[in-house]
Amino acid sequence: MLLFGGNIEKADRNTDQEAVRCSCGGGKTLELTKKDSFASSRTLVRFTLACATLYLVAIMLPETCFGPINRLTVRLAWMLLDFFQVPSHVVGTTISLGAFRSIIVTECSGIYLCLLFVSFLVSVPAPLKVRFIGVLVGIPFLNLANAVRIATVTAIGAWQPRLFEYAHVYLMQIMMVMLVCVACLAWIRWGATVSARDTPLVFLIRFVALSTVLFLLWLPVHRYYVAFLDRLVIFLFSQIDFVLFIPLLPEIYHHTLSLVVFAALALASRGIGARAKVRGLAVGISLLALVHLLFRVTQVLWSAMGLESVFWLHLAIHVTNQYLLPVLLWMVLLRQQKRIFGRPCPEAACAWFK
Repeated sequence: MLLFGGNIEKADRNTDQEAVRCSCGGGKTLELTKKDSFASSRTLVRFTLACATLYLVAIMLPETCFGPINRLTVRLAWMLLDFFQVPSHVVGTTISLGAFRSIIVTECSGIYLCLLFVSFLVSVPAPLKVRFIGVLVGIPFLNLANAVRIATVTAIGAWQPRLFEYAHVYLMQIMMVMLVCVACLAWIRWGATVSARDTPLVFLIRFVALSTVLFLLWLPVHRYYVAFLDRLVIFLFSQIDFVLFIPLLPEIYHHTLSLVVFAALALASRGIGARAKVRGLAVGISLLALVHLLFRVTQVLWSAMGLESVFWLHLAIHVTNQYLLPVLLWMVLLRQQKRIFGRPCPEAACAWFK
C-alpha cells in the first residue's frame, strides 16, 4: 500500500473492506475504505445458482407464457420505427418492413438478458432498496435497448437482407450481453456495498472497439473451428458404430460467439495483470470450447438420433453458453483485479498498489 500526500495513522481490516485513516494536512483526517471487488466467491456461487434456477424455469415454461412479452417487444420496436417515420406493420409477433419480416420468439424478447441482470442484482451485496430500484430501472432499460436492436436489425434486413444475419448476431449475442454487464457496473457504482474497478462508460467504449475487431476476425475463422468440433463429434459417435455426416453450412454458427463475448469482456477489463489475463482467457476459452462440443453432441442426439428428451438439455446448454457462461467466466477473472478505494481523498492524490 502506498499513500501520497498524507500519512497512514491506522488501518483496520474486516471481511469486506479495509479502512485506512489518512492525515491530509491542516489537521484534517479522512477515513478511506478500500472496497472488495464484487466478484467474491460467495457472489459467484449465488449468481450461478440464481441464474441457473431462473433459466431452468424459463426453459421449462411453455412458449405461450411468453406471448405477451413477445408482443410487447414487437410493439416497442414498431413504435421506434414509427417515431423515425419508417413505415412498418405488426401482426402478432411479426414486424414487417416492406417485403422483409422479422418474427420475434422468446429469445428475441430479451427475457434471458433480464434474468441474467436480476440474478446479478440478487447476488451482489446491496441494500434491498438498492436492488429494488435496480430492477425498476434496469429491466425497462434492457427491454428498450432490445427494442432498439430489433428495430435496427429489421431496418437493416429491409435495406440489405444479406447483412441481416451479421447485424442480428452482433447486436444480440454480443452487444446486448455487454449492455447487461454495463448496467451491472453502473448499478454497483451507484449503490452496491462492493466496488467495480471499471467505469461503465469507459468499459462500454473499450468493449465495443474490442468486440468489433474480434467479431470481424472470428467470422472467417469460426467455420473451421466448427469443422474441427464436428470431426470430434463424428469420431465420438463412430465409437458406437454410428456413422455421421455433418455438412458445413454457409451460415454464422451463433453458439461460437460466446468466445467473442468472453474475450472482449476480459480484454476490456482493467486492473488485471497480463499473465493473469492470459491464463484466464486460456482457461475460459477452453471451457467454452468444451461446452460447444457438448452442444454439437446433444444436437446430434436430438436431431439425428431422434432422442426428443435430449432437446431440453440441448436448449439448456445453448442458453447457458450464450448468456450465463461468458459473464460468469468474466466475473471469475475479475477476482484478479486490485481492490480500490471507495472514497477518494480530496486533498491528496492517493493510490493503492497491491
